[in-house]
Order: sequence, then C-alpha cells, then structure tokens
Amino acid sequence: MSENSNFVLDTVEGIKPLLISKGFKAVTLNDVLEIAQLPRSTFFEYFGSVGQLYELVLYSELSACYQAIYTKIEGILDFDVLLEKAKKYRAQFIVESKVLSLYFQSYSKLPMRFGKLKRTVVEMEREMFLFVFSEWWKPEHNKNKESIVQRVIQY
Repeated sequence: MSENSNFVLDTVEGIKPLLISKGFKAVTLNDVLEIAQLPRSTFFEYFGSVGQLYELVLYSELSACYQAIYTKIEGILDFDVLLEKAKKYRAQFIVESKVLSLYFQSYSKLPMRFGKLKRTVVEMEREMFLFVFSEWWKPEHNKNKESIVQRVIQY
C-alpha cells in the first residue's frame, strides 16, 4: 500500500462510476474489490464495510456540494434569502452530481440494511449545513435550529 498512499481516495473516486451504473443496492463486495484492486482483508482494514465506503463516497460528494453552496452564498446578509439560495443551490448540485442524484432518488427505496448509511448521511449533511452557516448563525436561531435546517435539507 505504501506505493500508492492515495488508495483510499482512489477507491472512493473509483467506486463512483460503479455506483452510477449499478446503483447502491446492486454493487457487491466483489465489485468493490475488483475496482479497488485490494485484497479483502486490506479493504476491511481500511474501510470496515461497503457501507462505510459508501459513507466516504457520499461525504466526498456532500462536501463538494457545501463548498459550492458556501462560495455562492458568500456575501448575502439576509438570513432568509441565504436559506432560499442554499436550498436552490443544493437542489442544483444534487441534480448535477450523478452519485447524489442516484442516492436521493433511491433514498426511500433503499432496504433496511442501508438504515445506518441513511442516518449517517442525514447527520453528516446536517453538520455540514451548520458548519457552512455558522458565519451567519445567531443565538436566536438556536431555538428553531431543526426547522431552519429542514428548510434547506429535505429527504
């Protein structure tokens, strides 16, 4: 592994086309091992499970989404306008990201074994939202935190 110190990132990026072509439910461990060109033991040592690899893939995509949102909303002072713009930009990014688009389209149809992934992604996105908006967040927003988050993030 020392020959390629970026194999985790390479695996995360390499799995995206497979997810797009087969879907989250249809990708098997053997598919992942073939794409990653890793022995099973090394895969489990670094990723733990296919679900945890999916978490990294979705984290990568959501991070790019929220970086793009931040860039586009920078300079907006009105909090309500800011939220509406963020909601719009999030929706646009999801459409443009084949991985996120696939994930959110199949979200309600994912079987129970994806429950942990779904909960993790919701929490991950919530934390990204709060981090990006921390610059504009005021103490009075705390009493309505969840409803504010839900104005932008809807599953």
